[in-house]
Amino acid sequence: MKTRSIFILALLTLALAIHSCSDDSGSGNTGPNVAPSTVLVDAPEQGSTSSFEVYMDWAGTDSDGRVTSYEIAWRSGPFDSSMFDSLDWGLTNLSESTFVVLADTCCAEGDSSTWKHTHTVFIRAVDDDGARDPEPVSRSFIATTKAPTTTITSPGSPVQSNCITFRWRGDDEDGEVVEYRYVWKPDNELPEGEPPHPENPAWSEWDTHTERTVGFRDEDNPARPYSFYVQSKDNAGAIETAFKRNENHKVFYVDQDRGSSPWIKISVFRGQSFDTHKEFIDSRSTVSPLAMETPINVRSGDTLSFRIEFREGDDASVANGIIIQENNGTQPIWWDPVDPGQTEALYPPLGGLFKAGSGVSTLHVWVRDDYCEFGSENVAYVKLSGS
Repeated sequence: MKTRSIFILALLTLALAIHSCSDDSGSGNTGPNVAPSTVLVDAPEQGSTSSFEVYMDWAGTDSDGRVTSYEIAWRSGPFDSSMFDSLDWGLTNLSESTFVVLADTCCAEGDSSTWKHTHTVFIRAVDDDGARDPEPVSRSFIATTKAPTTTITSPGSPVQSNCITFRWRGDDEDGEVVEYRYVWKPDNELPEGEPPHPENPAWSEWDTHTERTVGFRDEDNPARPYSFYVQSKDNAGAIETAFKRNENHKVFYVDQDRGSSPWIKISVFRGQSFDTHKEFIDSRSTVSPLAMETPINVRSGDTLSFRIEFREGDDASVANGIIIQENNGTQPIWWDPVDPGQTEALYPPLGGLFKAGSGVSTLHVWVRDDYCEFGSENVAYVKLSGS
């Protein structure tokens, strides 16, 4: 019994001792908070060369609490102690990440296709009292990337036309192409056949388009040579700088007699469009422009329908728009799109009616292809004389 009493007394003494060591707030530390510390676990070596996609792993410790988050800041250039005065910190709960940084400075010594950029990263731990590591870890490295390349896919050979659609694609061996720009100029306005300086305003704005239609009205300079250049930019900011003929540089010639006018044929029927037994009356096409001036005789009040057949011009690859208008010879600004591979259309559309009137009326049809977006030469029409 005496032994049990001694044990209970010992427990009470221990409890009093523990209580006496605790403050009123319940915290086990009455001294000032100790700031956490930070360490880089995995990162490029100081001053080393790295990919522009760089993996980093970091950690933090806190002797009197716990690390709750981290702050990261980036600066351009090698480490300099003055950078601490103007760091823009960002908060994160992560302890590892793959960063995509810029490599937008041309070029690495002896290698005109490799772009680079020196970066310095700072990381500091934040503890549960909001204290930050007063001595953040830092690492400077050189990010590099290979510049992208561009290939003009259409037209495939030098052409001689007054309206051309250029198409291209970009490739990047260690990233992805994000934007393109182009320029075209008469060859005699380019020094030694080279493209304009990168800062020359003749270059287009950067965008994601992969085709451009260029039209020419150069009657005073027949067969004048032009050059079309296109270049790409990747997700590290590297820009293609080398140009090679028939890859990202295409030479072409202006010839006003070699347009790209689509062929159009308009057939006239008595009856509605969806009537399989409608009566054929006559047809007109762009093959014989003079014939289009001759009116086709119809009966006033008849229901008429039209079959429109078309194909792209000799230098084009697809027809991409059509407009049909009654008694209106003004080419519109907006075009109805044509499905890929479409070669004909009905007018009026199914369910619509066209009634022949008395006197002469005209149905105009324009078809646009990917070599020419404007001009009046790609129009066919039929004149109807109602009696």
